[in-house]
Amino acid sequence: AIEHYRNDMYSSADGITWRREFEQDGSLNEASSEGRWPSMALFNAFVFKGKLWVLGGLGYEEPYVKNHVWTYDGEKWEEVIANGDNSWGGRYYSDVFIYNDQIWLVGGFPNGVGAGAFFDVWVSSDGVTWSGPSDADERDDKLQSYTKKKIVFFKEKPYIVGEWASTGLTGTG
Repeated sequence: AIEHYRNDMYSSADGITWRREFEQDGSLNEASSEGRWPSMALFNAFVFKGKLWVLGGLGYEEPYVKNHVWTYDGEKWEEVIANGDNSWGGRYYSDVFIYNDQIWLVGGFPNGVGAGAFFDVWVSSDGVTWSGPSDADERDDKLQSYTKKKIVFFKEKPYIVGEWASTGLTGTG
């Protein structure tokens, strides 16, 4: 149901008291009346170059799986890349991290449960132009089993920590 897909937003100065910045407005595939992303779940939200970013996700109406990119500068939302106009396929349950002043997008699911997963890594220095594998042969096979993973930084490098691995880590190193 639509109430499970949200596009509201809260902020807090102390982590205890929260202020609603935007109400849930029920927008589905179109931008909201305030011009922000449509209601969805399982998207990525992160801060990069002084803006809040939202990308990917699972929507309520077709196309269900998104690959749009939105930014918020504190005053207005902007759709940087429209859904369907991106080099990486629509995905949800993916991971994003910032490393060496670039956005890194890792894996995710392309559509319904049981449909397989992406094992790719995409990189962008501006959130608009993305570089990634040109085909499945270029992916790192060690990522194949890690679909719902966590990425953390330790000693100045990213680590993928497996959360759901169906076959175990393939390859070595």
